[in-house]
Amino acid sequence: MLGLAWEDLDLDGSVTLVRRAAVYVDGEGMVLGQTKNAGAAGTHHV
Repeated sequence: MLGLAWEDLDLDGSVTLVRRAAVYVDGEGMVLGQTKNAGAAGTHHV
């Protein structure tokens, strides 16, 4: 959920589009990157 942005939400359609995730990178901290697995990315009903 930390990787979601407002443009990823369709409140009228009750769906979210998951395209990225917040991941920890040594020496940089939290950054936006790929999801942990391919099943997490995509359109999900709210």
